[in-house]
Amino acid sequence: MNNINTFIKKPWEGLLPHLDFLRTLREDMLDYGTLSDYTLRRIANLINSDDNNRKKAIQEISALKNELGADYLQREKERQKNLTREIIIAIENQAKR
Repeated sequence: MNNINTFIKKPWEGLLPHLDFLRTLREDMLDYGTLSDYTLRRIANLINSDDNNRKKAIQEISALKNELGADYLQREKERQKNLTREIIIAIENQAKR
């Protein structure tokens, strides 16, 4: 999460085309939690320290964008709208001794 926030708050020129996608990732992490552990690890491993690491970060972000789709969260929101919500109430009978 800190990586995403840092990238959004202090973007460099090569990262600018991906800012909307980074904001989508942050929204997903905060509100929806649809990302797999593997994807979250990939995001956590992004490094912003020097030009070489920045290039690798942009490549990884581009790969995530291609794999998930730029609008993946919007599709997930639409899918969740169509789900019906169920409330399940369980009652435990406890015998007195």
